[in-house]
Amino acid sequence: RSPLAQPRNVVGGHLLSEHVRADGQIPQDARDAVMQELRRAFRPEFLNRVDDVVMFAPLSLPQIEQIVELELGKLKARLAERQTVLDLTPAARRFVAEAAFDPVYGARPIKRYLARQVETVLGRKILSGDVPDGAHVTLDVRDHKLEFAIGSPEGGRESRREDGGGRGGPRRHGVHHPRRRGVHRKDVGAL
Repeated sequence: RSPLAQPRNVVGGHLLSEHVRADGQIPQDARDAVMQELRRAFRPEFLNRVDDVVMFAPLSLPQIEQIVELELGKLKARLAERQTVLDLTPAARRFVAEAAFDPVYGARPIKRYLARQVETVLGRKILSGDVPDGAHVTLDVRDHKLEFAIGSPEGGRESRREDGGGRGGPRRHGVHHPRRRGVHRKDVGAL
């Protein structure tokens, strides 16, 4: 016995996407239509050797948001080693879920999106000294873009935003040498 995985975008996937109910159930007429598509796409000799056909409903937005949280949990654990906290507002979670999810590729692009848009940006902020150990970083959405609000380690209140607003005025990147502040490239590479 060998499993055969057929991507849903090849045979009948569009039928499942169009007819799935709000509760995630696939109605019988959609199942029948997919089976009919399979019979058209594959020879009877092949289908006779298939033990079972399993149909999956597309992911819902709340499920995608849960995947975003699971993936960010790995980053949060690495940041915890630096006593740094990363929080995501509900708006940011939804923004990432909508921006990263692709119905054709499923949830796979979420990890790449988070690596580029969150981990890389946050890593650069750590290297530049904008995010000290023990900081509280909140990820939010402003003007249809992700925004990092960086809170001070002692009070946890927002002290700097990515756009340079907040207490202390704009930060100049590169003014503080990261190695003099105890941050080393090897530390950030683990993020």
